[in-house]
Amino acid sequence: MEKSYVIIFGVGGVGSHVANMLARSGVQNIKIVDFDRVSLSSLNRHSFALRKDVGMSKVECLQKYIK
Repeated sequence: MEKSYVIIFGVGGVGSHVANMLARSGVQNIKIVDFDRVSLSSLNRHSFALRKDVGMSKVECLQKYIK
């Protein structure tokens, strides 16, 4: 049987919360597409990023948070 994936394009203000809730709901196959990095001005919108994460890839930061 082939794996199914949920694909999220953009993990900013909405996408970060969607990814977080999908992971908390038990969805194991999530593909995240975002080429941006965490910035100081966007910290208030993310469900996962902290001040120490500024400059890190949003995808890597979210992956670390979910694990």
